[in-house]
Amino acid sequence: MQDKNCFAAMVLVIGMALLQLAEAPALAQQLEAGSVPAKMALNPGASGQLPLVDSSGNWVFRRQVNEVTVMFTATRKGKYVEDLQRADVQVRDDKRPPAEIMDFRNEQGLPLRLGLLIDTSGSVSDRFLHETRAASQFVKQVVDEQHDRVFVGGFSHRLRIMQDFTNAPEKVARALQRLHDDQGDTAVFDAITSACKKLVESGDQQPVARVLVLISDGDDNASSHTLKDAAEIAQWDEVTIYTISSNPRGLNLIGDDALQNLAEQSGGRALFPESKKRVAKAFARVRDELRNRYAVSYRPAEFKPDGHFRRIRIVARHLGKKLHVHARRGYYARPILADVVSASSAP
Repeated sequence: MQDKNCFAAMVLVIGMALLQLAEAPALAQQLEAGSVPAKMALNPGASGQLPLVDSSGNWVFRRQVNEVTVMFTATRKGKYVEDLQRADVQVRDDKRPPAEIMDFRNEQGLPLRLGLLIDTSGSVSDRFLHETRAASQFVKQVVDEQHDRVFVGGFSHRLRIMQDFTNAPEKVARALQRLHDDQGDTAVFDAITSACKKLVESGDQQPVARVLVLISDGDDNASSHTLKDAAEIAQWDEVTIYTISSNPRGLNLIGDDALQNLAEQSGGRALFPESKKRVAKAFARVRDELRNRYAVSYRPAEFKPDGHFRRIRIVARHLGKKLHVHARRGYYARPILADVVSASSAP
């Protein structure tokens, strides 16, 4: 029996490999067209492309699961609406209603995976101490020690993880205290792509809210990735980016535009404190938004994993009144792989 199972698995492996080779020309065309970031599309080591063997000797097979989760806020006259129900919300994906709504909940029902990304390059301002103190207080206010986890990274020309995922605010505070201006170049976009990867690879088996808070002037002079790369990867990995500028708005127009773009495309917000005293208020606004977000998960209709950008539109009404909805603009149509079958190889 064991030999037959092994033989069947080998045949399946070879068949799937041949299928991938057959699909390679189409993928290459997508890459040439710029619709799929090359860094993510050509990844031979990505999990789920072939059957795996788990620690118990079981074959684990995977298939595509086309499910999208969108985080959003709903406000009326500038105030958050806190008691929306599923019936109050309509979703349009590529101008079509979803095939199925899988889940709807307040984000407080989702574990938070938070990354704090602090610019330590020579371009940062004298607000640095106020920023790290405000970040420490922010973590104390938003992190549920039972369910949430946060990491701290500092970057100039490269990202340095000062504290890996933890649920302890005091560890975050100590990591923030160790950060300092290292007078290096600034690789904002590289740091974002690395941080998104870390959030995605946090090892969670259940749905989570992935959030990245970036403190920087947005002025990149050392990245191998572009602004477009960083924004697309955040969308691809379902990471919401909140940017807090280390400069007042208008002091660095290129940096301002980068921070605004990263936030808007991922469904976050770009904040520009006018003084160091207002940095804490910027963190408070992020805190309030995180406490009032909703999450809707659905299966899109007529989904094709071809890498093109699918626009999302969410309409929410409460007591007959249309609300203002803030969410990411869309996502890239890629296959998402999940375990579906585990067949024992034991006789």
